[in-house]
Amino acid sequence: MLGLLLIPMNYIHVGKPFSTTGTLENVRDAFVQMGNNHIIILATIGNKYTIDRQILSNLGGGPVPFKDNSYVCAPNINFLSP
Repeated sequence: MLGLLLIPMNYIHVGKPFSTTGTLENVRDAFVQMGNNHIIILATIGNKYTIDRQILSNLGGGPVPFKDNSYVCAPNINFLSP
């Protein structure tokens, strides 16, 4: 999603203290850097994979019990009760 925002940011003009090219982002330079250094592509794919895995693991609806029906989470403790 954030990668798609690079395209409109390429057309937002800012002053020289913020950018050497005069725009907020430089999409052409980003693709040149990805072409020159494949570790950037692998890091981006790995980052997306870990974020997707984290999101999918939280869709299960709560903690999964162990074989002895004990949970990983702490029990529901009400700290405000007397």
